[in-house]
Amino acid sequence: MKNQLAERESKYATLLSEVQEWKKTNQNLNLENEKLKNDLIGLKANNNNLKLESIKVSSIELDKRKMAELNATIESVDNDNIKLKAENHKLILNSSELQSQLNKMRDEHEKMVKEKTSSENDKSEEFNNLQNKIKKTENEKKE
Repeated sequence: MKNQLAERESKYATLLSEVQEWKKTNQNLNLENEKLKNDLIGLKANNNNLKLESIKVSSIELDKRKMAELNATIESVDNDNIKLKAENHKLILNSSELQSQLNKMRDEHEKMVKEKTSSENDKSEEFNNLQNKIKKTENEKKE
């Protein structure tokens, strides 16, 4: 009986020792589990930060594309502006040429009016001279 009791006490001590080891192992595993949970929280936070960075990068890429589109539009407007300036310059030159032609035509018209007026004045004077001669001749005949 003593043998059995000693044997049971030995088994009990062995089992108690194993339970103690399991408790320590369980505590270690619980600590490891807590550490892994904290690591997971950190990784989730890191993942969220990376998502935010990704959104920022996407936004920057979108902004770059918009800037490229705006630059292309500005360049197109600049090219159109250059064309319009060239066209405006042509119109100014054409306007100057037309003004020159108009001035020339006006001068020619004034010259023609002066010549016609002069010619009419000459004819009128000649007519008056002839009338005076006729009157003189008639007066001489009467006398």
